[in-house]
Amino acid sequence: MVLGWHGPQWDAVFALGEWFDTGRHSSTDPASVGMGYKSTMVTGGATFYPDSRRAWSVSALARFEKNGKQDGTGITPGNGLTLEWGVARQIGGGKQLGLVGYYQGQTTDDSGPGASSLKPRRTGLGLQFD
Repeated sequence: MVLGWHGPQWDAVFALGEWFDTGRHSSTDPASVGMGYKSTMVTGGATFYPDSRRAWSVSALARFEKNGKQDGTGITPGNGLTLEWGVARQIGGGKQLGLVGYYQGQTTDDSGPGASSLKPRRTGLGLQFD
């Protein structure tokens, strides 16, 4: 479910989603397409346009995922948090140029027999052109 709101100088979104375990999963086959567990996702984000022409935009989005128990392993992967952001400028011809980034990290420990105590995280930074 996705809900969106729009104002003269802002846009906002809220979403709830459920990722179902529909793909084949094998803990011993790295090419299996499923993850072996379902996840519930909650997302919220907004874009602010500082000028009335909407030439500039500043965006942020947060997503939280709560994971279920993995089939065949008894392990429940830790929950995750993703933060995304961007700052962009219209450069004409319907094109934008900007700077974007993200952070993604595991917020809770894995649990279950043989579960890892690692909490992986990653970040990224890049240019936007579209």
